Amino acid sequence: MPSSPVEQRNFYLTLSVLEGQKLAHSAGFSVPSEEVQKNEIADIFQKWLVLAGIGALDAAKECSTWMISMLSEFTDWTEYECENTKKIITSFGIGLVSHLIDSEVLVVNEDFLGQGSIRSNFKDFIGLLTFVVDNTDDEYLEDDDDE
Repeated sequence: MPSSPVEQRNFYLTLSVLEGQKLAHSAGFSVPSEEVQKNEIADIFQKWLVLAGIGALDAAKECSTWMISMLSEFTDWTEYECENTKKIITSFGIGLVSHLIDSEVLVVNEDFLGQGSIRSNFKDFIGLLTFVVDNTDDEYLEDDDDE
């Protein structure tokens, strides 16, 4: 069954907690009000935190490392390009898993959430977020009246 525009926008938002609004906007979606954006950012943060807590973030990072290892055999990427591509693949993985959960194709086993794993994965989660942080551009926290 085809996905709705809302599902597509949510996928873009989930690719990055801090840059999801920009990604959705660059894909042609309007920028919502500041209040809606703040709520969406909080929701996306919670999704990432839960996925980190159950080990999905570590698994996505591990798989992206394997992918980069394989790809680097066929490319002459710099270490910087490899690291950025690894982060992009990881973000895609989390966006995909989140989309599958939202679509009820996958279900999160909430038993994993009570085992303290969120705390152990939190440092890695924050580290992954930092590659997209640029808070100097507040344009995306304003209403998009042009569209």
